[in-house]
Amino acid sequence: MMRTFCALLVTGLLATTAHAQLFTSIAPEARTSVTNGPAVTYFASAINSGSETLTNCRPIPGNFPAANFGYQTVDANNQLTGSPNTPVNIQPGATQGFLLSYTPGFDPYAGLVDGRISCDERESQYTPYLSGTLAIESGVQIPDIVAISATPSGDGVIRLNRMGGAGVMAVAAVNIGVAGQVLITPQSLGTFPGLATFEVCETDASAQCIGARASSLTVNFGANQVRTFAVFARGNSRTNIPFYPDIIRVRLVLSATSTGRPVGLTSAALTSPAPENPTQAAGIYGTFYQEPQGVRGGAEERLDSGIAAIFPDGRTFLWGRGGIFGGGHTEWLSGTRNTPIENNRIVSDASLLHLSVGSSVRTVDWTLNLNPELGMTGRYNGSNLPNDSEFTTIDQSGRVRGVWLGNLNRRQTALADLAGNWLVVSGNQVVGDMTMDASGNVANGRFRISGFTGCQYSGGLTQPDETLNLFALNLTFANRTNCGVPFNGNAFGGFTAIDVAADGPIPSGGQMIMFVQDDVPAERSGFSLLLVKA
Repeated sequence: MMRTFCALLVTGLLATTAHAQLFTSIAPEARTSVTNGPAVTYFASAINSGSETLTNCRPIPGNFPAANFGYQTVDANNQLTGSPNTPVNIQPGATQGFLLSYTPGFDPYAGLVDGRISCDERESQYTPYLSGTLAIESGVQIPDIVAISATPSGDGVIRLNRMGGAGVMAVAAVNIGVAGQVLITPQSLGTFPGLATFEVCETDASAQCIGARASSLTVNFGANQVRTFAVFARGNSRTNIPFYPDIIRVRLVLSATSTGRPVGLTSAALTSPAPENPTQAAGIYGTFYQEPQGVRGGAEERLDSGIAAIFPDGRTFLWGRGGIFGGGHTEWLSGTRNTPIENNRIVSDASLLHLSVGSSVRTVDWTLNLNPELGMTGRYNGSNLPNDSEFTTIDQSGRVRGVWLGNLNRRQTALADLAGNWLVVSGNQVVGDMTMDASGNVANGRFRISGFTGCQYSGGLTQPDETLNLFALNLTFANRTNCGVPFNGNAFGGFTAIDVAADGPIPSGGQMIMFVQDDVPAERSGFSLLLVKA
């Protein structure tokens, strides 16, 4: 069953990864052991989706000590084949399974199990969300739970029948370790937690809940005991869930309460259909950025999440939290030129990438393909700027995917709804305030934190489309030394969106997300703030 689960998962990924020629997944998703304890095992499944034979293919240990790692091929029934630690060839279109073995040493270990397969021609892409985890404790035994999941569709995907629909994942788990108390919690993987909510219950032999559904539950899991659970997903009624099976997943996490470490994991992909006759490509997207392992010497795939705002005229802003493009900053913002959206495709040449820590301005080319209300796919690459350019060019590349956030886009908001006093929040701290009138004009803006006291700003919002909850933002800071860099005397541009579900005037406590970037090339900087209605 483990091999079948892995193969189904990889097959689903190939449908959305047209250029992937070697892709792997691993099961179970978590194991535990103790120092100097017995070996722990996983099954890895690899599919060669290319047109050429891949030679000398073998699993690699990743961060785990190579001397404590071994493997052997298995057939479709998970029976051992071949010889231990012997590479094999994988024919085009073929699936090859491996049994991976990790033998604990003297030192505790807690980390990811690298499920990559390396062949002479290429190496499979490492995706953390489809890898396993391993916790090796020092002399303290904890439960070791092998968990597997199944969905009604039989393909490892929770398929909601509509936006806001419900779905379920069944889980069977056996504790092959010692008895212990275990916290069981369903979690949304990826970068889009607002797409659905989740509950869990324990089930009986008839697959009926034993007790009420809850956001989590705690059980005393006996040694060699088998228990079953059901995970219930309820989609957001205002947005669909695109089929990104490697990043939008529901994971049931079983953690030992004594250590907090996962002792069992299993997951399923989650998707729901797009609404009928979608027409609007402009709007707000939740974004997910992927930079392959090996870029800048990285041992793992780099992941970043953020927001994309696409205006009807093609003007595009992409904001991220800072896991890529060097990683030495907390957030960034990229603004592209006005380019009409043609065939739901935006191509940006040499757009500026604005870093938040004073590093030089960098440029990157974006290509975004938009499926209205369904999602976003695309790539980014280093820009081919001439050597005498005033800008620095990024040399890495990666993928962009996004979810059309209907819960934000479908709120019709008029500028007059924004009128009132707003607090500017950074983290959990109020750092300033401002007022906004019914025409979107910003006045009496000020920071009120140490080092910026008295720093004033003004500006305004404009609304390019009254049916979209999307506003262009412009702010100008006073030319005062206490405004500090990069604010002092500079103008900023960006976008905002209201994060309130109900239509009409924004109530007290209502929120507006704000993303802005410096318009002065020598001081490019991007950052985000939260506005809260006073």
